Order: sequence, then structure tokens, then C-alpha cells
Amino acid sequence: MKNNNRLLSLFTAFLMVCSLVVYLPGANMIVSATQDRTAYFVRSYSLTGNGATDMVNIARAQVNRTQSDFGYTEAWCADFVSDCAKLAGQTSAIAANGSCYSMMSDVKNKGGYVVPKSDAKAGDLVFFSSSSYPNGGAHVEIVYEYSAGILKSIGGNCNINGAWRVYDRANGSSSSVSFYCVIRPNYSGSTQTDTTPPVISDIEVYDVSANGYSVAVHVTDNGGSGVSRVRFPTWTVNNDQDDIIWADGDYVGEHAYFRVNTSDHHNELGIYRTHIYAYDNAGNSSSAGIDTMLENIAPKISDVKVTDISVNGYTVECTVTDDGGSGLDRVQFPTWTTANGQDDLMLDWGSNSKASGSINGNKVTYRVNITDHNNEYGTYRTHIYAYDKSGNQGGTTVSDVSVGIGHEMTESEAAGQTLPDGEYWILSELGWNVYLDIPGEFYY
Repeated sequence: MKNNNRLLSLFTAFLMVCSLVVYLPGANMIVSATQDRTAYFVRSYSLTGNGATDMVNIARAQVNRTQSDFGYTEAWCADFVSDCAKLAGQTSAIAANGSCYSMMSDVKNKGGYVVPKSDAKAGDLVFFSSSSYPNGGAHVEIVYEYSAGILKSIGGNCNINGAWRVYDRANGSSSSVSFYCVIRPNYSGSTQTDTTPPVISDIEVYDVSANGYSVAVHVTDNGGSGVSRVRFPTWTVNNDQDDIIWADGDYVGEHAYFRVNTSDHHNELGIYRTHIYAYDNAGNSSSAGIDTMLENIAPKISDVKVTDISVNGYTVECTVTDDGGSGLDRVQFPTWTTANGQDDLMLDWGSNSKASGSINGNKVTYRVNITDHNNEYGTYRTHIYAYDKSGNQGGTTVSDVSVGIGHEMTESEAAGQTLPDGEYWILSELGWNVYLDIPGEFYY
């Protein structure tokens, strides 16, 4: 009987120990619910052989996919990281694990180490705490960037819009968990010797209108790991950053391109601010920024007059003001003769600098030369179009100008003409005539 009581006491003690292991999770908590769902991962990623880079590439390809897409049946943030590691061939650094506590301990046991949040790089793991699971036991995600004080990561088992899914935490914040630590796994084949951030240069803003604008930028990476992505967070200065949007640009041949649409920013006008963040595959990053003014008030053209009319051409002068605030971009002067239709009109007059006037403050001048119009005499027609930096356009016409009609050539104007000495061409309404001996008179 005593032996039976002793056996019962030992069995009761054993159950109590087991109960403590289950309900008091700690750093050495035993994992029993790891789920492998790699068969259901989207494979639209490429492997580089760099463990840190590959972890990010695999995770990014799964963004917005849901728990049902993968088939997980438990809290699956650690499962997701484990599956990414398996597909990246990095199980020696991150073994299959279904618990954040156990994963944290195991990654460090395999050579991983804690790094400061400010030193986080792509491929690091970030652990989060909650009141129920302190000390990093609540959640885990894969870091892809740290910049401007924001730790950005991708993780599974995130409740977004009522569905548990893979989430890109680009804003670095969470209402349900808090940051605990960053651990850098001991990835194989990922000795990161590239510490040089990408170089951003030649920022160009084009196709500007009240509907938006496009940005082009040259991005190179001299460190050797290669550019991984270029992002273009954009917002309006009005109302702070209530309309900020983070989005990736298209990176093609060392150039990144991005379109900003006002429809994505409450259709607001005013100053738009676009920052540019370039990242390489070693986790280095660099940034730049540019402001663009969007408005919808067209420039005004006034005080148009024609001066310096001669057989060689004429000069157009005008005043152009821009009340919208974006500033004057260019003033174009498309010109043609009435003879032979518009055969002498510059086809790309809207952008060709040869059709642009010279801007001095709000005064603009343009010289029309007959050499640009088949050396034709007769009636010339000029229009004026003023463009501001927001793409708005104002226009007006110039009164027709007669060039060469009834105008005597002086000796300098007639230079190069094949005529006997002392004879000069003049042109009247009736046609060409030869002027003899007495400069300064008209001859019809």
C-alpha cells in the first residue's frame, strides 16, 4: 500500500512539472507544434546564395498572402520564418521552430547574436513582446531595412483588415506588440563585406500636371551586392503626412522610375514631397528627396509687341507672369509662313529649345529668322505658349508680320547676293526689283 501511495505521489509530481512546462513559457520552451507549409509558398523570387538576401526575397514574395493560402492551423509567425529559412537553405542558422521563445534561443545557440536596433540589416530577425508573452515571445519577423529611425520588416500571422496574413511593416509600428530585440542569424554563405550604400544621382521630375508627376533617378551600388529596391514615399506638405504612401519604383538598368498621382493624395494641390530610398542586397541604404509644386493656374501673357523688322526677320517681345506659384518653365514661339501651308513649322516646337524665348524676369523675347523658314519672304505668323513648372499652359497670338515686302535691302543685308556692283534687290507687292545706285530709296 505504501508503495502504491509513493507511486501516486511521484506521478502527481510529474504531472505538476509537465504543467509548469506548458503554462510557464520560457527561453527553453520545448516546441511541439512546428508546421512546414513550404509547398504552398509562392516561388516568384530568386535565390542569390546570400542567406540574408534570400530570406528577404522569399518573405517579400509572400506579402498579403493569408493563413488559408498556406494552410497553417496555429499561430504561425515562427513557422513562417522557419519555412523561409528552409527555402533559403538556411536551416543551419534557423531550424524549424513554432515558438518565438525557442527560436530566439536556438538561433543564438547556432551562432546568431543580438545587435542594436539601429544596426539592423536585411535578413535579421526582430522579436516582439506583449503583456501575455514578454521578453520577445509574442511575435517574430524578418527585417529588410532600418532607416530614419524606422525598423521595417515582413512577418506572417498579422491580423490585417480582419485576415491573418503576411504583412510588410513598412511603418515599423504595431498596436498589439512592442519591440524586444534584433538577432542576426549565422547564415551560411552570407559574409556581408559590402558596407557601401547605393548612390542616388540625377533626380529628374517630368510629365508634371495638376494630376501628378513622374520621377526618374539614377541609382548605382559600388559595394558589389547590387541594388535590391528603390522606394518613393510621397506626401503633401499640407496636413503634415496624413496622405503619405510608401511604394516601390520600377528599377531598370541603374534607373528607377515612379509616378505620383494626386488621386492617391486626396487630389490635393500644393507642395508635394517625394523621398527616395535606395537599398542594396547587403542591407545598406541611402536617401534623397525633392519637392514639386502642383497648381492649376495658367501663366498669363501680356504686352505683346513686334520690333526690329527687317528682311532677315523680326523680334517678338512679351510679358509673362505665373500667379500659381510653381514658376515659369519655358515660353515657346511656334512660327511659320502663310506660303505652302505650315511646311516650315518646327514639328517639335513645344519642347525644342530653338523655339524657346529668352526669359529675363517676367520679360521674354524671341527672334524669328528667315533662315529658319526656307528664306521665305511674305507673311509670317507667330503664336506664343507659356508653360509653368506644374504643366499649366497659357497662349496668345501675334499679329501677322510682313517680312521683305516693300523693304529695300541695304548693302549689308544684300551681302552674298549675286548681283552686279552697285545693284541691290528690293521686293514690292509686285515682286522683286533691282535698286540702282541710290541707297535709302524704294523702287517699285
